[in-house]
Amino acid sequence: MAWVRHTVTSKLPTVVSLVVLVVATWFEWYWVWGALYLYWAVQSWGAGEAFLVQTVRRDGNPALFWSVTAMWFILAVLVVVTDLFPGVDAWLGGTGG
Repeated sequence: MAWVRHTVTSKLPTVVSLVVLVVATWFEWYWVWGALYLYWAVQSWGAGEAFLVQTVRRDGNPALFWSVTAMWFILAVLVVVTDLFPGVDAWLGGTGG
């Protein structure tokens, strides 16, 4: 059981994030996912590599890198705004509900 304790303590931020995402999804707080997308976008921008299905490096494939990074930023804004301001969903063409 020592390996379980080591794995949990060495990856504590990931374990906490997983629990927070499950709770947020249960309570339909989707803005938390938007915050995660924003974190991924900022991390990608700073590190010079993004991940979608594979790692994409800014210096190796700049167009794909910036497309993935922009997608994380756009998703972050859309998810946060539509969750915290439900009227915006109808304005964007959604059902508003």
